[in-house]
Amino acid sequence: MTFMMLTGTFLFPMEDAKQVYKRIKESNITYDSFTNYPHLSHDSKDFMAKCLAKKSSDRWDAKDLLKHPWLTNDKRAEIDETTKKEILMNLKKCHAKS
Repeated sequence: MTFMMLTGTFLFPMEDAKQVYKRIKESNITYDSFTNYPHLSHDSKDFMAKCLAKKSSDRWDAKDLLKHPWLTNDKRAEIDETTKKEILMNLKKCHAKS
């Protein structure tokens, strides 16, 4: 969901459920997986990498994720109206694709 909200695309494009499951299972998402998205902040890329780590021992649980700097740094005042509109449009685009 985070990836979709920030980019307006699906991390694993919708094909049939078996193909999506296979791609998820075979994926190896790391911080470097997001280099094609220069508009994403370092903290957002790190947050998603922690969520999507392949090995369960490397994957953060919800308790730890809620303490991640991307969520705990109060930067709401820094989010301009253009960015808010872009996030909303990304959600609409993904909804239309699904």
